[in-house]
Amino acid sequence: MNGAYADPKRSTLSRAGASNGDAPICKELAVIPGGLKPDGNAGTTPLAESIRTGNWSVAKRLIDCGCRPTQLWEAAGMGMRFEVLEFFPDWARPEQDQIDAAFWHACRGGRVVVAIFLFDQGADVNRVPAWAPLTPLDAAYLGGRGELIDWLSAHGATSCGG
Repeated sequence: MNGAYADPKRSTLSRAGASNGDAPICKELAVIPGGLKPDGNAGTTPLAESIRTGNWSVAKRLIDCGCRPTQLWEAAGMGMRFEVLEFFPDWARPEQDQIDAAFWHACRGGRVVVAIFLFDQGADVNRVPAWAPLTPLDAAYLGGRGELIDWLSAHGATSCGG
């Protein structure tokens, strides 16, 4: 799903639909040629935007319509274990920043199995990303997953709030 939109109205529509949880808009995007491609103005896809904003139902719908994560953090945020593994081939390893970002998004999405895998790959449990003043533990609170919160706490995670 590469390329940029030629129509700025469509790109605005895609970002708006993905970020505000508007599943009907996303359904329409799925049938428009190029409707699920990266937005040339914002440099993001509707899938990335829905994951970034925590609209899991829209992200799931987009995946069901054929979108696939193109970034490690997208796959991690959706808890897509096999897709996450594809970013760790035997001959290469993602950059530390990519692993930390993926870990943060896995925690935000409450994706326990993926978060543990990324931790085992060296993710920093207390890394505060540039896009949000939250640690992975804070992000897990947003995801509402007690099991992940307990696991993070047991592994030295702290909150920005103290």
